[in-house]
Amino acid sequence: QAPIQKLLEGNGQVTYQLRTRGDIRPIQPIIAGQSWVTGLQVAQTNGLTEWQVSVSDSTAAEDQLLPMVMACPGVKVTSFGQSKFDLEEVFMNLVGGSSHGKQ
Repeated sequence: QAPIQKLLEGNGQVTYQLRTRGDIRPIQPIIAGQSWVTGLQVAQTNGLTEWQVSVSDSTAAEDQLLPMVMACPGVKVTSFGQSKFDLEEVFMNLVGGSSHGKQ
């Protein structure tokens, strides 16, 4: 039994979510190549790009991730923040299920 706050922090891996507008092709491989980036998922829809950046060093990510993306010419950051887990996601991760496709 873990305190709810510990459970809500997830599996110890920190993930940042960004939403950007513009051409990310120049910056995407630079972000992916950082030693503290452990995973990168990018989805583009209607001119917006949703980033999920998993990191091993949250201090490095806090210091470097946003400035790196903002320094890319033509890319505008519309939102940025650390991912938060909800109780359903935590429960599904604990029992080995998926909350995708929920009604």
